[in-house]
Amino acid sequence: MSLSVQLRRGTAAQNSTFTGSVGELIYTTDTKKLFVHDGTTVGGVEIGAVSSLADDSVTFAKIEEIPANTILGNNTGSSSDIIELSVAQTQSLLNVANGATANDSDANLKNRSNHTGTQTASTISDFNTAASSAAPVQTSDIANFETTTELNTRDTNNRNRTNHTGTQLLATISDAGTAAASNTGDFAAASHNHTAANITDFDTEVANNSAVTANTAKISYTDSAAVALNTAKISYTDSAAVALNTAKVTNATHTGDVTGSTALTIANNTVNSNKLSTTLDFGSIT
Repeated sequence: MSLSVQLRRGTAAQNSTFTGSVGELIYTTDTKKLFVHDGTTVGGVEIGAVSSLADDSVTFAKIEEIPANTILGNNTGSSSDIIELSVAQTQSLLNVANGATANDSDANLKNRSNHTGTQTASTISDFNTAASSAAPVQTSDIANFETTTELNTRDTNNRNRTNHTGTQLLATISDAGTAAASNTGDFAAASHNHTAANITDFDTEVANNSAVTANTAKISYTDSAAVALNTAKISYTDSAAVALNTAKVTNATHTGDVTGSTALTIANNTVNSNKLSTTLDFGSIT
């Protein structure tokens, strides 16, 4: 007849407080685990724990084979067992587009000849220095640059005096004196109708005139009306006498019975009887 062997048994809770003899086996009926006791350890040692693998003890060769072009990972968004991921699943997980190329080298990325787009002058640290020291721009360097004929035409127009605006001082015209002295046409004073207000340096030039600066003794007249009537200006050397002449007399031809511009005379047949005195005095006989 056959024999049936049964191990000492109980629940996991009962085994956790039990200390069995050395080599005694205990089977937990609820968790279906097997424990071996050593006579001192309460609850014994689980048979599965004894045979468990140590960390880092399994090599890649011991892992089951996976299909070609497959990566082990987890793309579920939560914890799970290891999953075999396809190329498409791996690209989606890494957020890499299909067919994307590797990044270029630093040397090529930094090479200005490989740059595209535009850049403002203010972002170039040495722009002003480089621009000031650069060679003159050639017409061949700029697309749609004006032709030589167009440049010459523009230059001619800019140099044409008839196209100038604003004013110019006589002092800035290098040959003004020579041209004015030798020209009998346009430079002749009689050909011009300029007012002093239209000559920008009139006051300065008059103030610098030697005859004006030599007139250090100015004479003041108090009777401006009398001065204005003096249409025939006479030069006086005695400035004191001129200053005392406050009553100016107009040297004009007199009219009436007595006439003349210098010595006054009475013409014949001019004085009538009404102008004669009623008393005749022939003076003393002495």
